[in-house]
Parts: sequence; C-alpha cells; structure tokens
Amino acid sequence: MILALIGGTMGQGVVWYTGQFYALFSCNRSSRSTAYTANLLIAWSLLFGTGFFIVFGALSDKIGRKPIDLAG
Repeated sequence: MILALIGGTMGQGVVWYTGQFYALFSCNRSSRSTAYTANLLIAWSLLFGTGFFIVFGALSDKIGRKPIDLAG
C-alpha cells in the first residue's frame, strides 16, 4: 500500500517540479534578468500561489469541487 501511494504521488511531483524549473529557466532566458531576480520572482509566485491553494481548497469544501474546477 505504501509503495502504491508513493508511486501515485511521484508523477504529481515530477509535473510540479518540471513546471517550476521550466518557469525559472524561461524567466532567465526570455527576460535576460539575473539569476537572483528570477529566483526571487519564482519564490514570491510560489508563496502567493500557496495562499490560493488554501482559499480555493476551503471554498471547494463549502460549495464542492466541480464548480471550482469549471470556473478554473
């Protein structure tokens, strides 16, 4: 059972980290900003986005997941 849970979440982790590193790479290449600025932008984006996970998670507990998914 533990192996199935770990295997099930591995794909999600790969997709999440790939998205973050692609955004970081793209920020460095397209805007020609410094590595520090790109890292700072990604860090603030992740912190800002974490708040939305909490807000929309609580909202989906109240009104259901389907309306949240359809609105997104």
